[in-house]
Amino acid sequence: MTQTELNLSEQRQRVLIEDQVLMQDYLRYNTNWPSAAKIARSLWPTLSSENGKRRVRAVAEASSGSILSRPGVAGYKLATLVSVDEYMREIRPKYAGQIKKMTARLKDMDSRIHGRERR
Repeated sequence: MTQTELNLSEQRQRVLIEDQVLMQDYLRYNTNWPSAAKIARSLWPTLSSENGKRRVRAVAEASSGSILSRPGVAGYKLATLVSVDEYMREIRPKYAGQIKKMTARLKDMDSRIHGRERR
């Protein structure tokens, strides 16, 4: 990595941390699983709709699990505001199911690609 790439990476990391603080503050007061579009409109109104939703997803992914999303529900919530029961009953099984499907898909793709190489 060049120095410029390192500087850009550090800058992106700082922005993500700042955005996490903003999003966590927003989610403390908007607790009913607000959508990525709603969060983006409130926090980053100058971004296009798609870029705003991408930013919300990136912030949630970089949050080390402190910002949750629910598969099948387009919304976000602070982990501290989700009960263990809700997490274990509704959120975790859906993620586990998605992981299982994606793992199977990845294996199928690997088989197709590697099967081609053998020809």
